[in-house]
Amino acid sequence: LTWTSMNIDAFLHTMFNGVTQLEELISKVKDIVDNRIERNLRQVANLPLIDVPSNESFTLDRFVAMQEKLVKSQLTIIAAKNEEVEEAVDDLIEMIGLYPLKEGPAGIDKREERKLRAHYSRMFYRAVLNATKNALKLVKKRIGSRTSGGFLFVDRPIFDVNVELMIPHVSMSPPLEEVQAAINRSCRSILAIAKGLPVWATPADKESGRTIFDSLAKDKEVIVMVLLLTGSMEGAKRTVIEYLRSFKQYD
Repeated sequence: LTWTSMNIDAFLHTMFNGVTQLEELISKVKDIVDNRIERNLRQVANLPLIDVPSNESFTLDRFVAMQEKLVKSQLTIIAAKNEEVEEAVDDLIEMIGLYPLKEGPAGIDKREERKLRAHYSRMFYRAVLNATKNALKLVKKRIGSRTSGGFLFVDRPIFDVNVELMIPHVSMSPPLEEVQAAINRSCRSILAIAKGLPVWATPADKESGRTIFDSLAKDKEVIVMVLLLTGSMEGAKRTVIEYLRSFKQYD
């Protein structure tokens, strides 16, 4: 083309039509990414996986029942979000692949398709990881919310316990072992959510039946927090034993 060409206007018209079509594609892509992928990822990352009000105490059975009920309902939500994100990524790939060019549909490089799937599969894992770590941190914070008064004098205990006379001994009811068991069960129920979330990054992942739990259980930060929680009552044993000894004078 030169400035004296007779088809400049037709060329510009074709070019602007092409740009308009590309802008429409970009707008649709952005809509899928923002509303069907990123929004779901944020919702999963901020989803509460445990319920431990700071102004309430619980019996062990009630605490465990509350957590298991919450986990069951949240698993349904997260599993649905996992499917929604996978479907959105599929639609995104299909829409880009069918984008019309002069020589036919644009298509999409298989390597780029795998990278895109792997990216959003990894992002969904990170959202679940974030929700899991937040839940474990909340339990740890709630259990450790003691004041300078020590284990038995906290602002608002997470568990209701009693000191009972079991002739000829004075003992704590329920014992620390049962308290620890309740914490352990709650931790397991939080982690078990990931077992119901399949990985969909590649067809091989889907065929193998891999779940997000396979990666979550290997995360160092999660392992450390779980170990701290599964041994959280060990530090309280000496304080409890010393407190129970104070009743010896009444033998």
